[in-house]
Amino acid sequence: MKKRILSFALALCFVLTLLPAAFADSAPTSGKCGDNLTWRLNGSVLTISGKGDMDDYDDFYLERAPWYEYKDRIIYVVIEPGVTSIGGHAFMECYNLKSVAIPSGLTTIGDYAFEYCTKLETITIPDSVTCVGDFAFQSCKALKYIELPSGIANINVATFYNCANLQSVSIPYGVISIENGAFDNCSRMKSITIPATVTSLGLTSIFEGCSALKDIYYSGTKEQWEELKAEMWSEDREEIEDATIHYIKMRPKAPELKITTSAGKPKLSWNAVNGAVKYWIYRSTDGVNFKYYDSTTSISYTNKSTSVGTTYYYKVKAVTVSDGENVASGYSNVKSIQCKPAAPSVSIYRTNGKPQLKWNAVTGAAKYWIYRSTDGVNFKYFDSTTRTSYTNSGAASGTKYYYRVK
Repeated sequence: MKKRILSFALALCFVLTLLPAAFADSAPTSGKCGDNLTWRLNGSVLTISGKGDMDDYDDFYLERAPWYEYKDRIIYVVIEPGVTSIGGHAFMECYNLKSVAIPSGLTTIGDYAFEYCTKLETITIPDSVTCVGDFAFQSCKALKYIELPSGIANINVATFYNCANLQSVSIPYGVISIENGAFDNCSRMKSITIPATVTSLGLTSIFEGCSALKDIYYSGTKEQWEELKAEMWSEDREEIEDATIHYIKMRPKAPELKITTSAGKPKLSWNAVNGAVKYWIYRSTDGVNFKYYDSTTSISYTNKSTSVGTTYYYKVKAVTVSDGENVASGYSNVKSIQCKPAAPSVSIYRTNGKPQLKWNAVTGAAKYWIYRSTDGVNFKYFDSTTRTSYTNSGAASGTKYYYRVK
């Protein structure tokens, strides 16, 4: 009897031991992670889909991301277009995460978002991102290279703290401040490039624990650099004395060019470039030989001096001023357009019971083509004139006509 009771007890313990594992296996591998966002884990790939911001999570209160229990399975993260933020602590302690795909249009990476992702080697952050949070990449010890987005204004507190494999960093032109601990303990970092737009360094923003640092590239003057150094603690200033300071002219990023027409004239537009005070426009009629054409402080430009029928090609450079000198970016992408006459603006009247069309004279137009329809959908070429008015004398009484003019 005692043996039976003992056997039953052991069997019961065995069943109870298996229950947590069974429940874990049946836990969902998809769900919500924002008001309009969902997540799905398929094997080792975690995909975030939808529109809008991701929820923020808080490790201190054990409010963790819904995929946290599967964190050791996650090797790849795909964030699809439409997602506008990565929540705080979202991928914290995903120790096996190697790759993250971030779409253009995402604007924010939250605090501690990738903390302790120790196998993450590279990540591309699109220029749409304007904020990378505190401790966002803390202890990403495999991270060797990071290209920071041109739209950020600050490198926040301890953003890259203890990224032991990070070897070089280029701070984008337009960044204003580098906060405390931003690059501390990056023990293999050999060089850093700092633009003259940086006006504030945290007390321990760089150099503490950066024993391999040999070269600092700075786009301001020696006097400006000395003023920046004065903000740091004295022991940190002493640590960088062995590094060589190179005073350079740091180019802004090239703009991304788009082209449309306005009243028959080429209209160029491009993104604002951090630190740019003006933009130089270059023009060509063969797509090969470009010449400087004009300058503007705006982020759009209409080329009013063009000829109908000619194809024009354009490139743009962003220009900053460093130590009293113009410093230009590389060329933007090339865009071209063939100049066509502007579309006339047509009015319609009755003259002796017949439709009479009138329109404005279009610069460069030699004649005007008239199109007619009786259903407002299917238009056919009807007639031509060199004038700026036309009376449809053959129109039938009682029929409704629709007109267009080229």
